[in-house]
Amino acid sequence: MRAELMRYRNDTLSYLLTLAGLALDACFLMFLYSSPNVRCEDMYGKIVGLDIFFNIIFLLIAFLTAEKVKTYSLNWCWSCLVLGLLQLPRILLPISLFGAKQLTVGKLIFLLVCLIGSCACLVCACVFSYLKSHKLDKHLKEISNKGE
Repeated sequence: MRAELMRYRNDTLSYLLTLAGLALDACFLMFLYSSPNVRCEDMYGKIVGLDIFFNIIFLLIAFLTAEKVKTYSLNWCWSCLVLGLLQLPRILLPISLFGAKQLTVGKLIFLLVCLIGSCACLVCACVFSYLKSHKLDKHLKEISNKGE
């Protein structure tokens, strides 16, 4: 009976996890570039520009993914995984800024927690969404086979 209820209810867990990943990424962006020590005019200028551009695209796709995952879209759960895994190489930016003495230890730790938390939320959203979507698809196929 649980699968039958899934037809009428949204997948709120995957939706909220995706939004949490989006919110943690937004916190990363705000706290990284609100630091008065981060200088954009030196060699990091192009990297910073690319990171801001990536964040705009990331936030748009993450919100669209959250809306699609909410309705048990099996194909869109994979975008949660891709978005989550794309957070991992971004860890290098705050580490390199810390190496250039533009970030404090506390701010570095906070930024790393934001990125790793965002990655974890998005990967968990992918797993939960996949399991629930697969269960619902299987149930819908059983119903259509009984109706024939």
